[in-house]
Amino acid sequence: MFFENPDFVNLPYTEEEIQLLKKLYPIKFNREIASILGRSIYSIKRQANRLGLKKKPIIFKKGL
Repeated sequence: MFFENPDFVNLPYTEEEIQLLKKLYPIKFNREIASILGRSIYSIKRQANRLGLKKKPIIFKKGL
């Protein structure tokens, strides 16, 4: 049985959330997006995968 964190939403993504995810996903870390949207990191990764979103390589470089 999975532990449900009451701080995170367990509802379908709204159109506004999807648009924000599309804007933020390439340039922000998943934990930042999760905090902004009030969702789990796993939910962010799963939804981004469904939408075919990719990270920009520059966010993975150290010192940025």
